[in-house]
Amino acid sequence: MTSGARRLIPAVIVLASLVCALLLRVFVFPSCGPQISVYHDSPVGIMGTETNLTALVPYSSLDIPRQGVKNAELALRRIEAMMSAHLEFSELSIFNASTPGEPTELSPELMDLLRTARKFTADSDGAFDVTVGPLIKLWKDADGAKEPPSDQQVQPVRAMCGWNHIELRQNAAVRLTDSVTVDLGGIAKGYGIDQAADAMKQAGCSAGVIDVGGDVRFFGQKPDGQQWTFTVDNPFGEGFIGTFKMDEGAVCTSGNYRRNVTIGGKRYSHIIDPRTGWPAETSPSVTVLAPTATIADAWATALSVRGPDGLALLPEGVEAMLVIGTTQKYSFVTTEGFMERHWASDADNQIWPGKE
Repeated sequence: MTSGARRLIPAVIVLASLVCALLLRVFVFPSCGPQISVYHDSPVGIMGTETNLTALVPYSSLDIPRQGVKNAELALRRIEAMMSAHLEFSELSIFNASTPGEPTELSPELMDLLRTARKFTADSDGAFDVTVGPLIKLWKDADGAKEPPSDQQVQPVRAMCGWNHIELRQNAAVRLTDSVTVDLGGIAKGYGIDQAADAMKQAGCSAGVIDVGGDVRFFGQKPDGQQWTFTVDNPFGEGFIGTFKMDEGAVCTSGNYRRNVTIGGKRYSHIIDPRTGWPAETSPSVTVLAPTATIADAWATALSVRGPDGLALLPEGVEAMLVIGTTQKYSFVTTEGFMERHWASDADNQIWPGKE
């Protein structure tokens, strides 16, 4: 069955309101035995979230895995310094402040990611769009207000967004209007994770785990030869949805329960639907498995916007699980390939359907 195939699993459960701190937890083997050297670090101040880096090599000194972790950290910090819309002097921020009509020369890396992001816009039928910077600002500025922006306020800002306002040349990009800005929040973290994985490999690491805010890239093989294992948190309360397994690749989760704004006592997702200009409310949690974190990150955002209908757009090799509904009544919608990765756990707090 193709990735677009899906299965609806009803699950009506009333749960507590405590929100878990992480979207996804990584289970790394507790003991690597005498054949493997492991180095782990949790550098702070990367992309505004928690970071965990683990590198493995066949038994030797710790020099290689230590260097691999250090190189991975540097790769993540480099991507953030280049592509963050929140850092005043990042390459992306300089572009966002550029004079309309004047080309801004950008690094090949940023140019390539912009082209990749534009392709994701086409592939997702407009659900993923990094040009929504003006809309993100509109809703962020409304945080704490008594009422949300009116449609009369939203639609003019939505008209400021779109790839028709940006021209990508060979080595430069041009803002065609003064209002359009790019926000790479839905893809840059995944891209940074991939660059960190490459940095570990280049240092000589045979396997590793890069976990940035719950978005994870696995490469190589676990010492016990088993698949990598992870859980996805319950977006409505305590516990987690289920335990899953995968080989090399990436897993990214988007959800409206961790990052949001509160307006008039109602919580709104930080993910904006580019087609309407309003926050995406279709799926409280979306988890995507893909060969790279760049792909998983972008599709997690796109499916948060499109909902279950977006599963039919997934390319081969990409699997997903959506949680839809409310605390009182919710369902899981998954691709068939994602279902096959579920591992029957004995954990007491797992709520995947079928657990006794």
